[in-house]
Amino acid sequence: MKLYEAVAAARIYLGEESAPPDVAEEDTLTRRLVDCANLALAEIAAEYAPLTARSKVVATDGGFEISALPKRATKIKKVFKDGAEVAFRQRARRCETNADGTLEAEYEYLPPRAELNDECDLDAAVGAKTLALGALAEYCAIQGMFEQSEGFAERFREDMRTVVRRSREIRLPKRRWE
Repeated sequence: MKLYEAVAAARIYLGEESAPPDVAEEDTLTRRLVDCANLALAEIAAEYAPLTARSKVVATDGGFEISALPKRATKIKKVFKDGAEVAFRQRARRCETNADGTLEAEYEYLPPRAELNDECDLDAAVGAKTLALGALAEYCAIQGMFEQSEGFAERFREDMRTVVRRSREIRLPKRRWE
């Protein structure tokens, strides 16, 4: 999904447009909605649907700097050396391991800042409507429209609960009465 789809939906919710608008990047409202949508993207990745990646990194002196990873890591999940899992300890800026050399780290990360025509880096189950609701919750709070902000935030949280529930669905095997 491109970010402009969520911004266009947000403008419709605000009553700015009655049909999908031709979003102009110079527009002040559009710029604010892009900023708010980026806040919502970070919230989605941090609290509801974490983004994961695997990258190679070089460890020296018993660890590696977390900033050496290509994406903005928030949590190291696993570290591998030659395909085998290695013990590690995550610190604020460094990941300590007992292995040196080329390692592979699996980690959660925050999405990069998206501009209006960029593709959003988020879970495929999250739609433009949900992202628009998150952006509007932020926008209304910034503008001092607290009742509207809480309404949009509640709708956003409900949509995200649905997305998270669907992706973490627990299935039990069928039972038979005998």
